[in-house]
Amino acid sequence: MYDNNVPNKNLDLEIEERKGNWIQTFSGQMFWPLDPKPEEIFTHDIAHALSLICRYAGHCREFYSVAQHCVIGTHLVPRHLALDFLFHDASEAYISDLPKPVKVHLADYKEIEATIETVIAERYGLQYPHPKEIKTMDWTLLATEARDLMEIPRMAWYIPEGIRALDYVIKPWKPSKAESLFHRHFEVLTSKAYAEGKVSLDIFHDQVFI
Repeated sequence: MYDNNVPNKNLDLEIEERKGNWIQTFSGQMFWPLDPKPEEIFTHDIAHALSLICRYAGHCREFYSVAQHCVIGTHLVPRHLALDFLFHDASEAYISDLPKPVKVHLADYKEIEATIETVIAERYGLQYPHPKEIKTMDWTLLATEARDLMEIPRMAWYIPEGIRALDYVIKPWKPSKAESLFHRHFEVLTSKAYAEGKVSLDIFHDQVFI
């Protein structure tokens, strides 16, 4: 279920007819964004891609990856939802992301995104649609990221009532660190020791909250 290995690269495979065309992932896997399958989702691909995708369409003062955003949030949601937060933006590994003012007007994109998110949830045993706690923490991190990583806006961002930025100040990581910590968090969150309460994400605290 939690296979993190790089998929075999077999260029001689006979490919069944699929909807749409395919993209090549980091590990060489063929992935059909319009026809995703759980067995074609690999953590190796997601961690690498998200570590190289910048939040806010690249308009941060420094490069700040989606992977770092996902890793930080795992420490801030209820324990049983940490894996859900780690993967809540995983669809962006396959279709990137669009600024919200654009995305809300693209029904086809939203449908494709939802389909991929559903398949990712099936792959890793996550809840979908995302639980309220995931959405609340996403907004909390957005408020924090806006304060720490963006220039002062001419108009205040929309932030839902009751959402407050964290006391913690976000410092961007290099992509290699974000990718490594994504993998290591995944390994702990899917371990028997974590399920039994014998280990927690606190082992990463000093690396995450620098």
